[in-house]
Amino acid sequence: RQKQQRREAGLPHGGRIPFGWQDLMTPDPVQARAIGEAITAVVAGASLYDVAARWNADPALGRRMGSTPWSGNDVGKVLTAARHAGLVVKDGEVATDAEGAAIPAVWPAIVPRELWDESRAVLASRATGVGVPRRRGWLSGLVRCAACGSKLTRSNSGARPIWRCWKERGGCGGVS
Repeated sequence: RQKQQRREAGLPHGGRIPFGWQDLMTPDPVQARAIGEAITAVVAGASLYDVAARWNADPALGRRMGSTPWSGNDVGKVLTAARHAGLVVKDGEVATDAEGAAIPAVWPAIVPRELWDESRAVLASRATGVGVPRRRGWLSGLVRCAACGSKLTRSNSGARPIWRCWKERGGCGGVS
């Protein structure tokens, strides 16, 4: 309940300090500038991999979490974070009040909301089949659960391949 109350008041509700911030309320000047420039560049047509290369080349930004170089995927996660637009997040989505309006945060925004929305739209328009599950077996997508009718997925039980109906993927979870 405390986290929900803090969220509704627009306050940070805990967690680790994200990239771009000195603490949960104060933007880091160097990282915040890099985020603003990257969002502007993405809207202008730069790729996430271009931004990652720039960040990796900059000694002040060059490493994510200590030793790991930035990838395009990492940069995409940073640039689409709602906290940079001064918005509160709940379960990965912009938190809303009882009327359905976005809850504004008490911390300052690194980028204007309009620019953040535009960059998210640009990145969403570039998505091509991301999240499509890879085919692991030649019967993938064809074999159906006799109990619920959802697609079975090939898995391994020890060294032996099996087909399962996964509850987490919309099935009944009762057939393998």
